[in-house]
Amino acid sequence: MKYIITSKNILENSIMTNPEIRTELCTELVMTRIKALQLLNAGIISKDDTIITRIDRKCLYENLFNNIMDWSEFESIISTINPNNIIDIPPLINSLCGVERNEHTLIYDDLKIKTEDLFNINLETKSHLNLSKPYICVIIRNKPNMQFLNFSLKYWNEFIEKIIEITKGELNVFIFGEFLEQKLDNQNIIYINNLQDWCLILGNNNCKLLVSTVCGAINPIFFTGHEESNLLLIDNNKCYTTYKNNPSFYGECINFKKVKIQVLEFKPTIDQLIEEILQYIKNH
Repeated sequence: MKYIITSKNILENSIMTNPEIRTELCTELVMTRIKALQLLNAGIISKDDTIITRIDRKCLYENLFNNIMDWSEFESIISTINPNNIIDIPPLINSLCGVERNEHTLIYDDLKIKTEDLFNINLETKSHLNLSKPYICVIIRNKPNMQFLNFSLKYWNEFIEKIIEITKGELNVFIFGEFLEQKLDNQNIIYINNLQDWCLILGNNNCKLLVSTVCGAINPIFFTGHEESNLLLIDNNKCYTTYKNNPSFYGECINFKKVKIQVLEFKPTIDQLIEEILQYIKNH
């Protein structure tokens, strides 16, 4: 039995972005999970080996591997495991994607992964979400690290109130982000608080647009999106254009579903953002 580490959570509430301490969702989706699938395809590991990830990310592996273990459980038994049976992927990230991560590198140039495996995420959620009418998805980044990427909750509260009023209930609004139900004061939106539901709604044809600032939670759309998936990226720090093909900033190297990306290189007013959204939906 081998143990393949794709995600760590040594300091759960840490603001550190070191993947060897706390592996962000973005890093796992576009780097460590891909490496694990390469190992599987090469026969170095098998579906009966054990994937080590965070419990909320099990859906990324449940259709591909028979054994998945939460990082915290693995930590409690690691001292009993032969180190030769552990494949620790997070420390390999710089060599996988290049120190600067702004160019195509081997992991993307020659994936050696079956396409069906790349997109094979368990979407059999137990939630009963109504996806029968058009909707937009909005990511509200509310994280303690790299706070310059956050917008204020006041901004998002005003945005939500206004777009609900303007669309008069004809357009549902799904919100994804950490601990937002307690911080956003609106009962007319639908909060998504787990990765599996998030992957599901991003792939439904009624998802007309994903709206977000620069955030790792964007990345599932590149694996579960549909043929007409669209991303409106608010990038007032110009990460997307500065880093170009960087896998951490939605480069073409990881845009596996050919999502159409429109970038706003400024912080829009609420009226500007709503106008962009409504115009985008009208044109697509």
